[in-house]
Amino acid sequence: AASDVYKRQVLTHTGARVVAAAGIVLLGLNLRPVVNVVGAVVPELKADTGLSAPAIGLLLSLPMLAFAVLGLAAPALAARFGAHRAVVALLLVLAAGQVIRAVVPGVWALFGGSLIALAGIAIGNVVMPGLVRLHFPDHIPPMTAAYTTALAVGAAGAVGLSNPIEHALNGTWRTGIGVWAAPALVAVIPWLALARSAGDRPAQTPGARLPLRHLARTRIAWTLAMYFGLQAMLAYVIMGWLPEILTQRGMSPTAAAFQVAVIIAVGIVPAALA
Repeated sequence: AASDVYKRQVLTHTGARVVAAAGIVLLGLNLRPVVNVVGAVVPELKADTGLSAPAIGLLLSLPMLAFAVLGLAAPALAARFGAHRAVVALLLVLAAGQVIRAVVPGVWALFGGSLIALAGIAIGNVVMPGLVRLHFPDHIPPMTAAYTTALAVGAAGAVGLSNPIEHALNGTWRTGIGVWAAPALVAVIPWLALARSAGDRPAQTPGARLPLRHLARTRIAWTLAMYFGLQAMLAYVIMGWLPEILTQRGMSPTAAAFQVAVIIAVGIVPAALA
């Protein structure tokens, strides 16, 4: 009898870890398409909406602004509502924002829907490491490699496939950015299962809080902020504007987006190994 109980506990534990692993990978796949897909459709978006280059630049800058501001609220939300519920909510918000900017006409819906979707990503960016530590405290490096790889695959796939999907469905640039709401809804499933079966817990174990004013006086904090800021600037400028530059040189929108997908894809293996 004791052996049977042990086997059931092991199976339950193993099943929960499999669901958690699937959830983390699916979450990783959904944390970049919203950001990167806009650059792939910039030529069509610009021609259809009549937005100026500065307005397009503002649209492409929204991810960095949203991540910087909205990401600060992520730890408090995860602590208040629990890790699994927070992920379910962020994925639903992510999908809703993508649908709004793809379906609702008007420039304000484009910007508003983007901000809504980016709010979900901002929370996901922050809680992801805590989720890995929560579910896989003994396998942090391989699970970190798994979700880092998923991030890159999602980014490259969204950029490279948006235009082909748009043409296959006889749609417009709105179709190309709207289809990525579907993977976000699929990713909700394992997190709902975890929230219902395993209960809910904060995304990170409680510990001593480091006041922001202390970080502001720390040289290493400013060094890291500058490093990551420059890295983000380089990445988002390339992903946002390279398709537009290449189409102005005579390349088709699909081929131009594919070039960006290649740039992202070549980093998948080095990121996983690192």
